[in-house]
Amino acid sequence: QARLGNRCILRSGLAEDLPFEDNEFDYVILINTLEFVQDPLQVLFEAGRVAYKKVFIGVFNRFSWVAVLSKIPWCSVHPLLSFARFFDLWEIKYLLRQAYGNLPVEWRCISPVPSFLDKFVLWDRLYWCNRLTPLGLFLGISVTMQYSVRTDNLSLPVELTGAGRTM
Repeated sequence: QARLGNRCILRSGLAEDLPFEDNEFDYVILINTLEFVQDPLQVLFEAGRVAYKKVFIGVFNRFSWVAVLSKIPWCSVHPLLSFARFFDLWEIKYLLRQAYGNLPVEWRCISPVPSFLDKFVLWDRLYWCNRLTPLGLFLGISVTMQYSVRTDNLSLPVELTGAGRTM
């Protein structure tokens, strides 16, 4: 707040119970959030509730080298990652279906090779341009929200009689 002043409004809250109105934001972005919450499904429900257009989720992949190294105590991966719950693409898609039903989902990933090894390993760079492998380091998943409203057709309790011309 001290750095930003009154250029924005900051609110604190729990991801499982956001202090915002329904459809208050066009986009909701969850970067490395699901890895550290108690109930990821409830977080997705809340994100869908406050999002109007899309929900974007970014997570470290369970099958990535970062996830594997984080489970080895003597590795020099950030200690916070030892508390993270890692997800794979199929688990995230399952949670999204539970939270939102069958909505359009798009996903991409980044290369599974650490950037410092990329120049030494002979990878087909055209293959990785697609970014459609579930083995990448970081998964980005976007869900397009769709809303439907059901209305009951009610008859008018009074008859319209004597309607005239308007001038």
